[in-house]
Formats: sequence, C-alpha cells, structure tokens
Amino acid sequence: MKTFHKQRILLRASKMALMIFIGVVLVLWAWNNALTTIFGLPTIQFRESIGLIILALGISFIFRPRRNHNNHLGGESS
Repeated sequence: MKTFHKQRILLRASKMALMIFIGVVLVLWAWNNALTTIFGLPTIQFRESIGLIILALGISFIFRPRRNHNNHLGGESS
C-alpha cells in the first residue's frame, strides 16, 4: 500500500513539473514572438520566463477576491 501511495505522489509531482515546464515554455515563446515584434522589447531567456510566471502568480495572489466565510453566522438568508 505504501508503494502505491509513493507512486501516486511521484506521478502527481511529475505531472505538476511537466505543466510548469510547458507554462514556462509558452510564456517564453509568446514573449519572444509577439512582444518583441509588436512593442520592440528585447527577447527573454528561460529563467526570465520563470520569473515572469512567479511575478504573475504573486500579483494574482495579492489581488485575489476575498471570500466572506461568516455568511452562515446569523446573517440574513436570501
């Protein structure tokens, strides 16, 4: 049973790593093909693409909508 659990975790981790890699390559490709042509910006490297993804995730984390978990505590029902 432990072996199955370890294999499942390894499979999830490898899927996540593959999705991150694909995302980084897509950002790199989109930047170097679109933004350099349209706006005349310089091309970026692989690690700069990773930085852009981290920056975008950080900004989306800061500005995410907050959920009100106190709706069930004596509030009006609709």
